[in-house]
Amino acid sequence: MQTLTDRCSNTPLILLAGLRASGKSTVGPLLAAELAVPFHDLDHSTAALLHEGGGLLSVAELFKSRGELAFRDAECKAFSRMLIESTHTGAIVLALGGGTLMQAEAQRRLIAHRAEFSHSMCLILLDPSVETMRARLKADGGDRPSLTGVGVIEEVAAIAAQRLTVYRSLADAIITESNSPAATTAACFSAVRAFRANHAAS
Repeated sequence: MQTLTDRCSNTPLILLAGLRASGKSTVGPLLAAELAVPFHDLDHSTAALLHEGGGLLSVAELFKSRGELAFRDAECKAFSRMLIESTHTGAIVLALGGGTLMQAEAQRRLIAHRAEFSHSMCLILLDPSVETMRARLKADGGDRPSLTGVGVIEEVAAIAAQRLTVYRSLADAIITESNSPAATTAACFSAVRAFRANHAAS
């Protein structure tokens, strides 16, 4: 009898999408460990493309030093590379950036990949409440860049209104569970299992 890990060999790419503080970087490694597959963070891959010596810069530092346009261009290139590589490698979990899927080129590449490899990519949207994301950002105290100029915590609702309709339209599964990383991971695990079962039956 096949295990879920065995079946995931037929799903090379599991994408985690969501706004900043939705839990992608926390849940991603947990889900990957549960599935016994590698985890990759698109922000890290993007930073590596923009690497100029020394340590890798954070997203906020790259926004300041290179500008958002350069960051988004590198992000799309890194995303495209991961899509291509996923057709030749084993299963992986890839956490997207908070704004990746708002880029027209990233959307185009995603849709094209899905059209060609519909059974081999599962996009899971982490969709906690605005209040939950605000609380996480407040507790985090990191150096994330403001996208609107009004402050990272204050802008959450506006960014959610701007992006979530697009993200929900692209998702194969939407996870609103946010009580704990373990609970969210379990919900994602179930979503991958359902995705595989649905495609195996089609």
